Amino acid sequence: MSLLDAETKREDSPFKERGGIFSLSFKKTRPQDTGNEAILPVSSRADPHRHRHMIGVWILIILAMVLFSGWFAYRADQEMRDNLAIQATIAAKGMNITALKKLTGTPLDAESTEYKRFKEELASIRTAYDNYRFLYMMGKKDDGSVFFFVDSEPESSKDYSPPGQIYEEPTPELLHVFQDKHALVEGPIVDSWGTWVSA
Repeated sequence: MSLLDAETKREDSPFKERGGIFSLSFKKTRPQDTGNEAILPVSSRADPHRHRHMIGVWILIILAMVLFSGWFAYRADQEMRDNLAIQATIAAKGMNITALKKLTGTPLDAESTEYKRFKEELASIRTAYDNYRFLYMMGKKDDGSVFFFVDSEPESSKDYSPPGQIYEEPTPELLHVFQDKHALVEGPIVDSWGTWVSA
C-alpha cells in the first residue's frame, strides 16, 4: 500500500457590507388657477420601507457571496482530493509487488536490496511532487497493528520512519483500507507528524 500525504491549505476571502439608502421624493401638482402643469420639489425624506427593502437586497447579496465562496472552496478541496487519490493509485501500481513481498516489516529490511530500491523510488516521487510532504508504504500485522515498510525520508531526517516502526495513531478509515482493499482519501487528520490529508 502506498500513501501520500499533503498539507492542506485553505484561504478565506473577506468582503464588506455597504448600506444606507437616501431617497428624494417629488410631488406632481396641478394649480387650480392655470391650465399649466408644474412639477415642484416638495420634500426630501428617507423612505423607511425602501431602506428596509435595500437592506434585504444587500443581505441576499452577501448570502449569495458566502454560498458561492463555500461552493468554490468545496470544489477546490474535492479537486485536490481527487488528484491525490489518482496520484497515489498510480504510484501504488508502479510498485513491484513481488519485491514488496520479500520485505519482512522489521529493522532487518534496512539492509535488503528491495528496501533500498523502494526507498529510492519513493524519494524520487517525493522530489517530483514537492507539494506532498511524505510518501510511505504501510502494512498491517496479524495482531492488527499498522507499521511502516519504507518511507521517503532520509535516515538523517527527524521524521524518518525505520522499517517495522509501528504507527500508533491509525484511524478507523485507515484500518478499513487493509480490510476492504479500496483507495481512500482522509483528513485533515492530526498525528505526531502534523495535520494531513492522506491517500
